[in-house]
Amino acid sequence: MCHKYCGENNSLYKLENSHYWGRGHENTRFDDRNCHSFCFTCHNKYGHGEKRIEYKEWLIKRLGQDGYDRLQIDANAYKKRDDAMDLIIIKEKLRKLEEEC
Repeated sequence: MCHKYCGENNSLYKLENSHYWGRGHENTRFDDRNCHSFCFTCHNKYGHGEKRIEYKEWLIKRLGQDGYDRLQIDANAYKKRDDAMDLIIIKEKLRKLEEEC
């Protein structure tokens, strides 16, 4: 949100994962459209309370109104929790991240 990295040499070690739609929304829990890297300050500032409207506006700018509407539909669609599949998804995302570094 603030465009700052939070560590030495622009490392990412202090960034936190912010979910626009909370982790209880299984359908979008690990969705790249719903998960954002925020510094601790931005996560606390925009992820909760009165600044949440600014988070929504930021997300609409990022995804477009249609993309935001689609994410909202996906977030509110039912999905049974599947820990085995979630682990596969997480491992694949980590593998891709390691390739980028």
